[in-house]
Amino acid sequence: AHYGAENVKLVGFHASVSTRYSRLSNEDRIKIVKETSSSKAKEDQLMKEDFSRFELRDTKELEYGVGTLIALSDYLINTDDKKWPYHNAERTINEFKVVINEIIKENK
Repeated sequence: AHYGAENVKLVGFHASVSTRYSRLSNEDRIKIVKETSSSKAKEDQLMKEDFSRFELRDTKELEYGVGTLIALSDYLINTDDKKWPYHNAERTINEFKVVINEIIKENK
């Protein structure tokens, strides 16, 4: 609150359920998750094997308020990779840079 609501910007990142689920099989994600968290790697593997576990995690995150935060975002970056033009991490980072530059311009 001491920064002032007008000085805080929320950037949301969104992808469809099918895209997020397919990312569980992404080799780069699997490698990074295995290197950083054995429990996260196990959770990802269980979700890949049983879609209902993935849905359960989504529900849990929505209960934590993730959906509200995305809905209230000042900026929303769509990271869905199922439609043309295909998204990848580089494209998402570039879009995030554009958002950051817009925020900086607004605050000058």
